Amino acid sequence: MLVGYTMYMLSKDYPVVRTDSSLPYLPWNQAYLLSDFMYPWRENNPPKTEFRALRDEHKFYFLYKAEDPSIKDKIEKLKRNHIRDCDRVEIFFKRDDDLNPYYCLEIDPLGRVMDFEGRFYRNSNHDWNWPAGHLEINASSDDLGYTVEGSITFQSLRDLSLLQNDTLQAGLYRCHYVNNNPTWIAWVKPDSEKPDFHIPSSFGTLTLITD
Repeated sequence: MLVGYTMYMLSKDYPVVRTDSSLPYLPWNQAYLLSDFMYPWRENNPPKTEFRALRDEHKFYFLYKAEDPSIKDKIEKLKRNHIRDCDRVEIFFKRDDDLNPYYCLEIDPLGRVMDFEGRFYRNSNHDWNWPAGHLEINASSDDLGYTVEGSITFQSLRDLSLLQNDTLQAGLYRCHYVNNNPTWIAWVKPDSEKPDFHIPSSFGTLTLITD
């Protein structure tokens, strides 16, 4: 299994292990740990970011853990500001490289979600929302950082034509504020000289394990 995991990671493909559990009692220790996040447009190393995912018969589950020792000091600010100005983790889904459309979930340490539909290039419809009742988010924080845990129904992923042959094409990102300036963290290094996740090369794949 570990050998297979190394193969997956070299190709930026993450295996989503099957479970019989559900939120809030998921066995996250059974999921593969994805931790090779990077600063695509900076030389230094980013704060630690971890991602895990599981699936059952009906839902896709994901977990982000973001290292941020100053997050407690930011909580009051987060309550006042729009999520666009906040620390957050992000997961984008695309059907194909045309990005017409693609779908974005951006989640802050309070569990607030900015969900929108995008079309290439950077034509965003913020009036769009993930189908009601098909997305669940929990978030918490401590002295080390914050955690975001969520579930998405396969029904909604199928309805949006995102789940294809047990595979999701997904971008995994994080926005981390340093001295009130956003820094951008990603799993895949996009083919862009400037910060930009809204392009096909910023996505990897999540492969659902069926047994």
